[in-house]
Amino acid sequence: MLNLRQSWLHVAAALLTLPWVLRAQNGVFTWHNDAARSGQNLEETILTPSNVNSASFGRLFTLSVDGKVDAEPLYVASVAIPSQGTHNVLYVATEHDSVYAFDADTGTDLWKVSLLLSGEQTYNDSANCGQVVPEIGITSTPAIDLTSGPHGTLYVVAMSIDSSSNVHQRLHALDVTTGAEEFGGPKTVSATFPGSGAGSSGGVNTFNPRQYKDRAALLISNGIVYISFASHCDIAPYNAWIMGYKESSLAQVSVVDLTPDGNDGSVWQAGAGPAADAGGNLYFLLANGTFDTTLTAAGFPVRGDYGNAFMNLSTISGLLVQDYFTMDDTVSESNGDVDLGSGGEMLLPTLIDSHGNQRALAVGAGKDGNGYVVDRNNMGKFHSSNNAVFQQLSLGGGIYSSPAWFNNTLYYGPNGAQLEAFPFANGVFSASPSSRSSISYEYPGATPSISANGSASGIVWAAENSSPAVLHAYSAANLATELYNSNQAASSRDHFGAGNKYITPLVANGKVYVGTTNGVGVFGLLNCTYSISSSSASLASGAGGNEVSITATTGCSWSVANPSNFITIASGASGTGSGVVSFTVPANLGTSRSGALIIAGHLFKVTQAGQTTTAGMAFYPLTPCRLADTRSAGGSGKTGPFGPPYLASASSRSFPIPASFCDVPAAAEAYSLNVTVVPHGTLDYLTVWPAGESMPRVSTLNATEGQTLANAAIVPVGTDSAISVFASNATDVILDINGYFAPATAPQALAFYPATPCRVVDTRMDTFGSDFGPPQLAALSTRSFPIPSSSCGIPSAAEAYSFNMTVVPPGPLEYLSTWPAGQSRPVVSTLNDASGAVLANAAIVPAGTSGSVDVFAYNATDLIVDNNGYFAPPGSAGALYFYPMTPCRVVDTRAVGGSGRTGSFGPPQMTAGSTRDFPIPTSSCGIPATAQAYSLNFTVVPPGPLNYITTWPTGQTMPVVSTLNDVGGAILANAAIVPAGSSGDISVYADNATDLVIDINGYFAP
Repeated sequence: MLNLRQSWLHVAAALLTLPWVLRAQNGVFTWHNDAARSGQNLEETILTPSNVNSASFGRLFTLSVDGKVDAEPLYVASVAIPSQGTHNVLYVATEHDSVYAFDADTGTDLWKVSLLLSGEQTYNDSANCGQVVPEIGITSTPAIDLTSGPHGTLYVVAMSIDSSSNVHQRLHALDVTTGAEEFGGPKTVSATFPGSGAGSSGGVNTFNPRQYKDRAALLISNGIVYISFASHCDIAPYNAWIMGYKESSLAQVSVVDLTPDGNDGSVWQAGAGPAADAGGNLYFLLANGTFDTTLTAAGFPVRGDYGNAFMNLSTISGLLVQDYFTMDDTVSESNGDVDLGSGGEMLLPTLIDSHGNQRALAVGAGKDGNGYVVDRNNMGKFHSSNNAVFQQLSLGGGIYSSPAWFNNTLYYGPNGAQLEAFPFANGVFSASPSSRSSISYEYPGATPSISANGSASGIVWAAENSSPAVLHAYSAANLATELYNSNQAASSRDHFGAGNKYITPLVANGKVYVGTTNGVGVFGLLNCTYSISSSSASLASGAGGNEVSITATTGCSWSVANPSNFITIASGASGTGSGVVSFTVPANLGTSRSGALIIAGHLFKVTQAGQTTTAGMAFYPLTPCRLADTRSAGGSGKTGPFGPPYLASASSRSFPIPASFCDVPAAAEAYSLNVTVVPHGTLDYLTVWPAGESMPRVSTLNATEGQTLANAAIVPVGTDSAISVFASNATDVILDINGYFAPATAPQALAFYPATPCRVVDTRMDTFGSDFGPPQLAALSTRSFPIPSSSCGIPSAAEAYSFNMTVVPPGPLEYLSTWPAGQSRPVVSTLNDASGAVLANAAIVPAGTSGSVDVFAYNATDLIVDNNGYFAPPGSAGALYFYPMTPCRVVDTRAVGGSGRTGSFGPPQMTAGSTRDFPIPTSSCGIPATAQAYSLNFTVVPPGPLNYITTWPTGQTMPVVSTLNDVGGAILANAAIVPAGSSGDISVYADNATDLVIDINGYFAP
């Protein structure tokens, strides 16, 4: 698929899109830094390859705690601790069921809480298997959400046993400032799931807390805390449990057992947590267990047993298997305990393969020493004779760890082998490492972490499980270059305790934190101190700037990380000793916004007032891009959640839009789509709505004659930022996107300016001149239209247009495409007209060079373009913003088979040549009187040929435009943004008799 990254529109989108890893996060809130589990800290402004050496870098102090530190510590900057001031805080969880909050810079103990209830103690390892000894309390890495609760919340699972020998697993939610329990916690972990697997009774599997430990790190995604369980010492019976709990209430919202009719499985991953992509899909590796080699027609295990598999779970409606991969010898690997479950997974950023195609990849590895690189949109499933993966790597040893990623390079630390680097170039990973460490890492190998400032100053950190433990630092460019290790300094200066397995170094703000059997070693520059003159700046809405003074020890270097999308560093991006950082911001035409700079390891917050106050959404245009295409033949090659199969009759399917390749951010609140159906016969209707909500009684598109048809739709986001699509009859579906709506905080935000509908183009009429009139578009031709120079008064400041496009072809028109002039034609369609009828479709079209748009016609056609508004920067009079709604039926004039609407919104049908006014704000859909334009879908149900309908603001003269054309008398739909008229009403004219259905999906208001 084409993805036109060269366009300024994609540049604008990229500035808004949350990158593959979360930046500007003000800390490390989850295992291995982010939901992709990349291990990257790309905002390190103190540690560099030039100052990490035994002369200037070493152990600063060691934190003592009351048990083993198996969980990775977590870090939050600038936390206000009651009565103790503001601190950078390191959170440490222990196997003694304690959670500590330390000052991350001085080691001062800020608070400590025990998660043991009265009369309880940690669970002792009576099996003496050595997996977690001498006690089991908190094994998994917690997760922090600073937007949860009044101050931010740390979620953690603790295991304990009471005086009656009852074993408990509980989910706790702790206030990050005090350690106090929140949301009525703790919550006892319990679950049941249908199945006849190990330990089941009466067709039900029941979670037994005594049989499990929470080994894999917690994951927070879309307001849900996900926890997963490994067995305790491989003692049967056990299964593969994953559970989701709502952050705000600790209520359990989802459960799945992935070996429901089998045994074993479970989630170990050497402490790594499940990963999540932008669409909220979960990825993880299951340990050895039952795998059903008998598959369904779609390639899934017939009984739902997925032991020893690389899993992909949708979270849109509970936890459902969406895809998976397992090896061709999976059964023998499970039987031999040579499974995937010993290692963790990592999601890779979008990469380009050897054919120039974008790929969403993930990598995982286990005991067999193979790195399996899978395509997340088509993971490979099970094949008895081959492994259908993107690439398979030989890693030189079994994997009991997780990889890291930096500058297109994959880093692995196999058991008993050297740390290895595998670069990605020319569309594939190198088959052999480009560099290796000089030493080999004894069991369990190493999970590396990365520190860098952007793409510069990369360092690979790894902890060696030895006695004493050893911290190593390597140049990310060449692992053969060891910068430092904690055995180098004389007199054991940097020794920090005994080694511990599965330890992951945490790097934050110039320091490195490494867990041990009884504490945390803290490393940093030995003779350098840094401070900044202020921690924040508040700026007016106009263009401006400020500066920050840095006080640093002479000779000590520092730099500035800038993850913000509106701050520019004017000077002082790096320095040595004391200095000054100057920065600027442009005028903010949108709503107030905030950003941050990381200056010499200190967080500096920047807020800027806005010239606009609105709770509505601004529009962010994208170069039109194909999101989904379910066609198996003749399609766009989409796979996984965006490809086949087609929608069967009376079926629904969800599409996780941000997980596509179209640069749509998770921050989007609604999508501007073009929905095309290629039905397998008659299609009564198709409905699109926010995923996770009940399907509304509306329609998006009708193709009762089985023809290929398209319709525009603005669709609010649902669970995991996904949308759902329902088809009454079997059909393929194509989804194209031209923009999205999100808060008006970024420089690229656009407001909507409604206009009385006006005809811009009519290639049938000489009166429209050479730019906007004849000739018609010839087959396979492209024509540019300089929209701002039309007679409709559209300003040159417009950056996108709200059009209704009508074709009048002399014969069949396969498709028409519209896009910004000056860019390559994207693989999308705006309108399809295989029957050759007069047909219309709405479209929001980004402006191109000189405000022009290009139109391509596959077959000859006349073209009519009507405009009802435009999108431009905010700040001018009349600027409106979008307020998305769950789709709702406003009007239905049908007396039979309708929706039961009455009065102003019900029967009778419209007669030929009649006009009817609809008082939209007084409908039952809850539209406020402040609405000044509506995002509507019009459906006509005519008794015969209709010709056309026209809509416009009530109180104005009917314009010479059309909203929908239906010369064949079929049931047809078309979307339209219609400005509100007198008292918020709209007027509709019907050229011939027809019933009318109007649905709304949002409105525009100040």
